[in-house]
Amino acid sequence: MDLTYPVSNVYIEDLENMYQEASRVLKKGGLLMVGFMNPWIYMYDADIVWDKPDEELLLKFSIPFNSKELEEEGKITINPEYGYEFSHTLETQIRGQLKNGLAMIDFYESCDKRNRLYRYGNDYIATLCIKL
Repeated sequence: MDLTYPVSNVYIEDLENMYQEASRVLKKGGLLMVGFMNPWIYMYDADIVWDKPDEELLLKFSIPFNSKELEEEGKITINPEYGYEFSHTLETQIRGQLKNGLAMIDFYESCDKRNRLYRYGNDYIATLCIKL
């Protein structure tokens, strides 16, 4: 059995259980591919990034980004159609896989040219790990 997690882990607040369970169900030699957003993109207001191309991009949020906490603090409003999003540090994303018995065998970055952040760096990351 091989598992693939697309960028959906941005909707998971705590990744520890996800990586534990992925490792638990994989057989030795099984593959886990995880795609996630590069955390730095969450430092900018998504409305300005996607919908207001003429407004200046300014750093607004710290990492890790937690839209649930920011909404509770009254700093943002979440559209229920999209749900809460959580960035995770690269350490949480990558080390979470490694400390659960997985070894990284490949790494990939890409960018989404539908938003203007692509000019500054890759906004998507994918890892491929094998269960030891």
